[in-house]
Amino acid sequence: MKTRHVLGAIAAAVGGYFAGKMLKSDLEQVLEASQRLEGILTDNWGATGNGLMEKVTNLSGHSINRRGIRSGHHSSGGPLHQVEVKRIQTLADMRNKAVHEGVEQIDMNVFGDVYEAIKDAFRVNHGIQV
Repeated sequence: MKTRHVLGAIAAAVGGYFAGKMLKSDLEQVLEASQRLEGILTDNWGATGNGLMEKVTNLSGHSINRRGIRSGHHSSGGPLHQVEVKRIQTLADMRNKAVHEGVEQIDMNVFGDVYEAIKDAFRVNHGIQV
């Protein structure tokens, strides 16, 4: 019980409380944020693909190889600004690393900062609340 209390205090200190004040693990937070963004990309702009990276790539008009090199022509040819695309790609990379290598491999503060920047951009640029 003491361990749970300590872990709860640590999680709360780094933003572990989400909707309804329910304690969520870091991995749950990462997955929920990614799923929310996937839903927004699909519902608002008809993005297709499996997962966040494919959906944002579908909207941006780029294909991305394993080294992160983009092909295709894009000067914001889709509904998203280039900075939004880059931030979503960063968040998707962090999500994949958390799932496949362990959530301890990512900095949750950086993840939170990137997610907040995306939320702010969607609100300001598109009138969408995340």
